[in-house]
Amino acid sequence: MRQFSRTALLIYLMIHVQSSLYGTSTASKLSLFDYLTSLIVEKRRVEEEKIQAAENIISSVCARCGVASSMGKRTSLEDFYCMSEPFFGVYDGHQGQEVAKLTAQSLHKKITSHAQYETSPATAIKNSFHSFQKELATQQFARGQSASAALALLKKNQLYVAGLGDARTLVVTSDYAWCSVDHDIQQRVLKPSGKAEPDIHEIIITPQHKFAIIATQSIWKHVSNELAILTVQDGLKIHKSLEAAASMLVQTAINHQCEDNMTAMIIDLKPNIRSSTPTLIPHMVEAHESLLPLQKDKSAVEKSKEHEMSLEFKKRLPE
Repeated sequence: MRQFSRTALLIYLMIHVQSSLYGTSTASKLSLFDYLTSLIVEKRRVEEEKIQAAENIISSVCARCGVASSMGKRTSLEDFYCMSEPFFGVYDGHQGQEVAKLTAQSLHKKITSHAQYETSPATAIKNSFHSFQKELATQQFARGQSASAALALLKKNQLYVAGLGDARTLVVTSDYAWCSVDHDIQQRVLKPSGKAEPDIHEIIITPQHKFAIIATQSIWKHVSNELAILTVQDGLKIHKSLEAAASMLVQTAINHQCEDNMTAMIIDLKPNIRSSTPTLIPHMVEAHESLLPLQKDKSAVEKSKEHEMSLEFKKRLPE
């Protein structure tokens, strides 16, 4: 309060000096003083909201994965996640949390217990999505409930990435290249009615692979690929913690005015190195054009002018 009074007094004195030079009326001085004071109050309100949001970040960690979530300005958190190595998933609830919660509790068990899990993980993922959606149809949920899903399954040197809806996975290599695994969001979510086909892709993990980011649409709406990569890199370098890196990514979204529920998961890919040749394989089950090739996309950096980190990202790219 004392600091606010000093600031307000300084503003008033500045106005008073200006009025003595230019002859501003008393009414104008008071009006300008009130306006500037309101700006200070508003700035403090915004800063307090950011602090409150940061305090509400919930984080967790396992051996090779860290995750963080925040309600944003919502009154409840409808995001859920699963860390049951070698399975990792993020689920974004829509119009309620029950579908997302049940998915986080059950889907990984279906996949890892499927008859073809060992011989054909992609088939196990696809069939498990189908059977789980049939189970959803037998239960009662509030009208309109559904969930987006983005998951990763690590099997030796293979990473299976699958999803439905607007959650997204970013696979990052050591030379700042990335593979963005996007999903067709049109009516393709986990819901009690209907049958949605998951996108499934297989990526061969190589010495160049560093980490994967799975995040809800609310984060990707406010944070570009480049900024997400730099944020996670800094989190791992400074704090040497997957959990801290995930929390920093959530905080970055908050700083960029994200007010929705948000969840970010960081998966360490380095321990699974078996091969020396980088390869990206769109799986035969459902190969979509939305899977971008693994490459150093400098043009994307040059075109991205939406955030303050683009030039920094470009400087870090190898020559």
